[in-house]
Amino acid sequence: MLEPGARARLDTSVDRVPADPTAIGVPFPAVRRRCGRARIDDHWTVDEAALGPYAARHLPDDEYRQAVLKCVFHEIPLDRVAGLGKRADTELARMPADFARERIAAGRGVPEDTTSVIRAFAPAALDGVP
Repeated sequence: MLEPGARARLDTSVDRVPADPTAIGVPFPAVRRRCGRARIDDHWTVDEAALGPYAARHLPDDEYRQAVLKCVFHEIPLDRVAGLGKRADTELARMPADFARERIAAGRGVPEDTTSVIRAFAPAALDGVP
């Protein structure tokens, strides 16, 4: 469960976003740092709730792509990202492919589910990604 301070920060952000969908660009990148990874229900942790159905419906394409990349960066499983099957495109696939190449060059691992998105929408972007 969320601590009271983290719950208050989450509730404030959740209340803000419906009034201004672009406001999600402020709390989303910081949600894990400010609220942690606590469970908010049986399915979601607070950092996964960040790219749910509301965000998938309302974020402009560029912001949605950046949010998905942030999920990849924080190793949030992509099956938790709402709307990915409908919103993914070649540009969205290119971004995690670039990220994966950077991680590999640095000798770091790449989340397995990242390559499934790349493969589905931009298989050529997998060059250099195992």
